[in-house]
Amino acid sequence: MSVVLYDKVKAGWKWHSPACYWVGEDLFTFDEAKKACEDQSAALVTITNRFEQAFANSLVFGRSGDSFWIGLRNQGSGGSFHWLSGDEVSYTNWNRDQPVSIGGGCVSMATGFATGLWEVRECASSKAKFICRQNQDTSLSPEPPVPQPTPSLSGSCPNGWKSNTNLRYCYK
Repeated sequence: MSVVLYDKVKAGWKWHSPACYWVGEDLFTFDEAKKACEDQSAALVTITNRFEQAFANSLVFGRSGDSFWIGLRNQGSGGSFHWLSGDEVSYTNWNRDQPVSIGGGCVSMATGFATGLWEVRECASSKAKFICRQNQDTSLSPEPPVPQPTPSLSGSCPNGWKSNTNLRYCYK
């Protein structure tokens, strides 16, 4: 199988297979950030493993005092967090003393000494920058099949092909 990579990344976006990422620099509430991503045909970033976390960290590295919304929120007062994308929460990167219990709390990523660590913030009154993720179509195209030559009626193989006296076919 050969992978066809997406090579048309929009200006200001960063490619990290299989998606493009964009850092929103405006300070928005969680819902405003969600809408800003949707306006770009994207969604707030989902981080499901340490590799995606490392890439997200690289997008915000070197900043201090900023927070960045990610697509994780507490869906009520039960303390259960859910990705907006519907992905299972199988990886977390909570800061010390997190997550705190805030009904309807939303999650942001810290910067500075705590770069990449997650913190629960109030969705409607807190403002933060944000990271959008846009999945790309990375199609897999199968290798073309190699033609299988058949032995000639004389029992010999075509040029460049071999056979074995125990086999009834040719091979390369």
